[in-house]
Amino acid sequence: MDHQTLDDKIGDLESRLGSFCMSKSQREYKWECVFEMCREIQAGFNSKPRYPAKEQREAAWARFNDLRSRAHNEHREYRKDESYEVYKELMHDLMLADHNLATIIAEATFLAFDKTDVDDMKQKGQTLREVRQKLKENNKVLIHEHQNEIWNKILTVQSNQDAWWGKWKERRGQRQEEYQAKLKKHEEWLERQTAWKKRVQENISKNREKLNKAESALTRSETHADELREKIAAARSDDYRERVEGWLEEEETRSKSIEESIERIKSWIEEDEQKLNE
Repeated sequence: MDHQTLDDKIGDLESRLGSFCMSKSQREYKWECVFEMCREIQAGFNSKPRYPAKEQREAAWARFNDLRSRAHNEHREYRKDESYEVYKELMHDLMLADHNLATIIAEATFLAFDKTDVDDMKQKGQTLREVRQKLKENNKVLIHEHQNEIWNKILTVQSNQDAWWGKWKERRGQRQEEYQAKLKKHEEWLERQTAWKKRVQENISKNREKLNKAESALTRSETHADELREKIAAARSDDYRERVEGWLEEEETRSKSIEESIERIKSWIEEDEQKLNE
């Protein structure tokens, strides 16, 4: 490569460095071209081109070195700017994914997880997974400093989410224990109720049997009383009539006693039926 071509390439490098690019793809292409041109120019100097004067060669070399240094400095700034844009986006997402420790402690203290429900925390977990993936995808874009800050924030957010789930599981366990205790208490109450109803129903059945027997006894007593009345009406002697009247009086007393028993038994049955219907 002759010195004139080399000088032209140095001029092209300066022009390329000063060019303005709108899109990210244009900027990426610019820096690819810049560093490719730097490699070509370096190779040109390595071929030891002949300059008309030593001073001209040294001036060209100094100009190239200045431009190359400028390229590296501007590219570092460009990388920082590009990195910062990704950094801002990921840190914002991490803020949305975070559930700070103070809130977790407050929720655990008051046993209230209503403010941040499970669906919300699942969404935050999904956001955190997306941040991890974006960090991986932008590994070459992010500078080391930004990568470290993002990664440390990821660890903090993950720790806070784990703490929330830990408290939620602990509270869920407590609620399950409380529910099981209430369920057991209710089941015991149902067992007592069932046993009580069974006893009442058995009492009703026994009293119905007693009622049937008493009503049968009353029927027999009334029939016997009717028979005695017929005998009194047909009696031919006063002595016989008096004896039968005594028997009738006893039978009527027995009938009255049976009727009283029937009323008591009916009241017992009615009382037990009311208990079952309450």
